[in-house]
Amino acid sequence: MEHRNTWYTTLVPAPTWGNIGEGLANSEAGRRPKRRSVAWHWTKAIWAVAWPVIGVFTGASLCAIPFARVLVDRTTSRFGSLSGSASQKASRRLARWFPGLASAATATAVGSVDCSREQNLTIALREKFGDECDTCFIRQVAGGCAFLALNATYVADWYRHDNAAISIVSYDSGARHAKINEFLEWLSERTAATGFDYFSLEASKGVANDLHTLDTRSVPAALCVLAVVVGYPPLLVVPVVATTCSMLLAFAVTGSLARFVDIPSFGPSVMTTIVTSLSLDYSLFLCARFVQARRSAGRRSRFQRLLETVIGAGGTIAVSAATLLCCFLGLLAFPSDIVRGVGVALAVGATFSALVSLTLAPALLCVAGEPLCAFQEAVIERMRDVFFRRPPRANQGEEALEMPLTREPPANDESSLDESSSSSDDEASQEEDNNSFWYVLGRLLWDDRRVAITIAVVIAAACAPLAFYYSPRLKISADPVGLAPSPSPPERALERLEATFGAGAFAQYTLLFESSRPFDDAYLDATDDILEKIDADFSRSLARLGDRKLAAADYASCRGGDEESAFCASLGVISSAFLRAGSETTVSIARVSLRVNPYSSKGLKWLARARRVLEDDDFFNRVSLSGSPASLNDLLVALYDVFPTVAAATLAVVFVFLGLVFRSLAVALRSVLALTMTLAVSFASCLAVYVRGGGGGPAFLTTRGSDPGLVWIAPLLCFSVIVGASVDYDVFLLCAVHEYRMRRFSDRDSLLLAMRRTGRVVTSAGLIMACAFGGLFFSKACVLNQVAWLLVTAVLFDTLLVRALFMPSLISLSRHRAWWPATLPPPRRAPTLLVSM
Repeated sequence: MEHRNTWYTTLVPAPTWGNIGEGLANSEAGRRPKRRSVAWHWTKAIWAVAWPVIGVFTGASLCAIPFARVLVDRTTSRFGSLSGSASQKASRRLARWFPGLASAATATAVGSVDCSREQNLTIALREKFGDECDTCFIRQVAGGCAFLALNATYVADWYRHDNAAISIVSYDSGARHAKINEFLEWLSERTAATGFDYFSLEASKGVANDLHTLDTRSVPAALCVLAVVVGYPPLLVVPVVATTCSMLLAFAVTGSLARFVDIPSFGPSVMTTIVTSLSLDYSLFLCARFVQARRSAGRRSRFQRLLETVIGAGGTIAVSAATLLCCFLGLLAFPSDIVRGVGVALAVGATFSALVSLTLAPALLCVAGEPLCAFQEAVIERMRDVFFRRPPRANQGEEALEMPLTREPPANDESSLDESSSSSDDEASQEEDNNSFWYVLGRLLWDDRRVAITIAVVIAAACAPLAFYYSPRLKISADPVGLAPSPSPPERALERLEATFGAGAFAQYTLLFESSRPFDDAYLDATDDILEKIDADFSRSLARLGDRKLAAADYASCRGGDEESAFCASLGVISSAFLRAGSETTVSIARVSLRVNPYSSKGLKWLARARRVLEDDDFFNRVSLSGSPASLNDLLVALYDVFPTVAAATLAVVFVFLGLVFRSLAVALRSVLALTMTLAVSFASCLAVYVRGGGGGPAFLTTRGSDPGLVWIAPLLCFSVIVGASVDYDVFLLCAVHEYRMRRFSDRDSLLLAMRRTGRVVTSAGLIMACAFGGLFFSKACVLNQVAWLLVTAVLFDTLLVRALFMPSLISLSRHRAWWPATLPPPRRAPTLLVSM
């Protein structure tokens, strides 16, 4: 006696979720009832509590609306300093001697040489912030006019140019995010200003525009694709409701978590695209399977159709979500709070997309699936009757419309499933279409191994040079201009600053000189010598005042001479601000401003040279270099040092996960190989487009900022998303092939049937995801443009080439070894084709 349902055969262990063969085999006399799978119990639970499930998710989504809005307000672009790094150690030493400098952030205002502007700004600051000014929040307002009032003319020249003047406002970097944003907004309304926090603020503002673009362009395009594929536009209710609920719940939870983790300013935009694409893809899988179950219904009840829907799509969704979670949580391994925050946000989004798709979406199909489909069929039939004047058929579409929305599954459900199976299979055999594009393609790849070999070699040979050529040429940009929409007010202020004082004026370095020697000429000479060796473009130190080199005698003479002269007043200002002299230790600082953008590649190369010079110094006990560019550089070095390890570990997890799911090393090897190819094409094409000096081409494909390069967080973020999305489509095909093999179709028929059943659905899912990610192309932020390019190219390449051609070619070439070392049941079924989806 043969068992047509092979999920629980002793030949090979099988997943516990279930498959299309669950309960769809012929019944045999005297056979004992089969053990029901997780899918059957899950479907029965959804069937029993469909309305409560809908009510719970509706209420939770409505309650989440006010909490979802707070996520955008709690984002940040502060990267912090790497624990144990050279920049963090330098900052701690600076905090010991100059506490105000170590904890201060700066905003640089640039304007005309007009003392009234600076005076009005200072007065307005005091009126706005009251006692907080110069005490707690606003640490200092430094400008040329303020030093002119103190008769410190030489110091005032540091802040004045022929046609421009700057004012540097230092504020508490540890203040509340809302207060900092309030201050920056207030300052930008009165003058042109720039600073790292300004770019963060502009990036947060751009999120609203990005979300609006996604809602008005990407989502409608994706829904159109879904409607065409499913064939029942009324069923769009399911993806719209599922996506909305997933989005609201994910934003509400992530907004609450933002109190404890750092969510970057562009996080909500990326999170929106992930939730949208996953929710629509999962809804497509469910709705397409539901429509297929209706078309091949035979004598099946509504419960049996829902069961077939859950069995066919539920397992794929569960495996896909688990893979995505592994990839997104892999970002927690990076030594950066912002990168970890991205991982948390994406993991939350993927979790709610899968949860809603496995609970709310089946409940909606249970309650409204049949009435919606029947309504469309009735409308179409009525239109045919009206326009073609055919006599109306009695009760057309009324049966389904009048059916109760829920009912208990029949008591003999198991047997009724079995009885319907053979009839549905026979119907499928009679309606087989050997002219299907995907069937013909699969037959070509299987029957002519030369074609399969050629396709596999050509695709692999095209990807290998890209990987080897571009991998060593990965160029990263640390410029904050890439994080904000371009052009933006702080970017324009930075350009004006660069033309007058040098771009480094908005992010200055601080050198801390520690020595056990007294403050004398040797100390000043050593300070000046170091500043010359590091090629400081603009420096302010105790060693020089303008073009005049200072000596210890100058300071001594001013203390006992004419202290009211401009020269002595200037020396008094810099000595009080830059010098801490004790009986055993002399500590001083120097401020260094570069002509180039300190976050650019040239600025970071200067940092590396300066650190080497400081390490070779033997006069001072220690010379430390601190500044936000140094902190970011140390973080990027650490991130990209660990990136290869995290990438290898992620691929290893995917390998192990797929190996365990399918009990096959061959499946895991094929998937990892395909992933490597997709990553190579995506990153190589992005580097070819964005890393170029000419800047030609469309504006949305042009790198903004000081020099070309990928914004530092884009490769880290997109690697995990690409791996998850690629495995998602691979799993969908493999699950279908594995399902038919477990139902004892031959290797050839299993591949052909799987390609025919999944070809159109997976291709459409890829297009839907490309539409969702492609909406980021409309963003004016360079980082989101690059994220869009990386993800769209990866999805299209994986969908149109890897999944459609490369993977079937490898399965064709490996034949019965495709599932090695697993041993699948021997084929015992005649070739049949299921009804097209």
